[in-house]
Amino acid sequence: AVVALGLYMARNGRTRISPQVEHFLTEFWEMLAYFGNTLIFVITGVIVVEGLGRPTDDGDRIMAYDFWHTAVIYAGAMVIRTVLVAITYSAFNLSGALQLEW
Repeated sequence: AVVALGLYMARNGRTRISPQVEHFLTEFWEMLAYFGNTLIFVITGVIVVEGLGRPTDDGDRIMAYDFWHTAVIYAGAMVIRTVLVAITYSAFNLSGALQLEW
């Protein structure tokens, strides 16, 4: 439903929103996204710091190898993201519907 509404608003909605309101909405959503990201990072930081000092449910603490696992997972996610961008880039260029250039 959200995707359908987004597609509808992208096609028909922009003509019904005045430029002044569109500017306000853009600024509002950027500010809301900033606050949301800040809140997520603060909560994550608190959880990580709390976990460093206290034993977990099974009696273990967060150790150095946990940070190594996190780095490996991050690197894997970046590799997957790169592969997906390359596939999407190639598909767009081969279809001819949208020519992307770096």
